Amino acid sequence: MLESALARPQNVAAYEHGDLAILAATLFWAMISNHPFRDGNKRTAVVLLYAFLRANDHDLTLSDDDLFELAIGVAEHRLNEGEVGSAIRRGLVETPP
Repeated sequence: MLESALARPQNVAAYEHGDLAILAATLFWAMISNHPFRDGNKRTAVVLLYAFLRANDHDLTLSDDDLFELAIGVAEHRLNEGEVGSAIRRGLVETPP
């Protein structure tokens, strides 16, 4: 399940041509939805989200509360990947390399 979650952004980039926000949302959503670990999936998803964005010279301006709501929304099946992508896009900022 972990490998599947980590591969999803590559699939989206190759076949759906998603932008950075969608690729980040796909990774975040897959880590929570695939539930690869017994515990800590939401925390791991947040760390991976930041690592992915920073590797692509971007950061998030979303508050901790916003990220918490995103993670809980995905875990409770209230938010889909597109909705998560829209939220990430609103908080996405480019950082100097």
